[in-house]
Amino acid sequence: MNSSQQTGFTILELMMAVAIAAVVVAIGIPNLMTFVRTDTAVTDVNRLVTGLTLARSEAAGRGVPVVVVPISAGDWSTGWLIGTDLDGDGIFPEADDPAPYRVFEAITSATFTDSPESVTFLPTGGVDTPVTFSLLPNYCHDSNNRRRIVSVGPAGFVDLAYGSCP
Repeated sequence: MNSSQQTGFTILELMMAVAIAAVVVAIGIPNLMTFVRTDTAVTDVNRLVTGLTLARSEAAGRGVPVVVVPISAGDWSTGWLIGTDLDGDGIFPEADDPAPYRVFEAITSATFTDSPESVTFLPTGGVDTPVTFSLLPNYCHDSNNRRRIVSVGPAGFVDLAYGSCP
């Protein structure tokens, strides 16, 4: 056996491997960024749907009206609270109300373009007034990142639909 013969990769083979890796990364990184942005928007919208569904369940289970309100009046993007407005004055939370059942954190991946002041679920699980939320993702023109429309019908069922970007 000839001990002077070396094994390993030639410089040409290494350059080809690096070139192929660079092409794969160049194609994959933009797709990964689109996936992350879309996934973040889906997660934020799902938190809203979860909150509304929880409020409906709490209203039916406890036999009292349950309200969902933004943390900052009129600004749902700051997060929202779910609780019981015991005196029924439409203001929650206040001193005579129990602590919120749940607090949801702010949405960062989308903007509310249409939203109600509050949502009140009745003890039957329905709502006093049907409502619609419209959320526009920050990166709406990515391939699958479209406007989300969350509706609560008279019976309290939460529905999610998609719309086009402006």
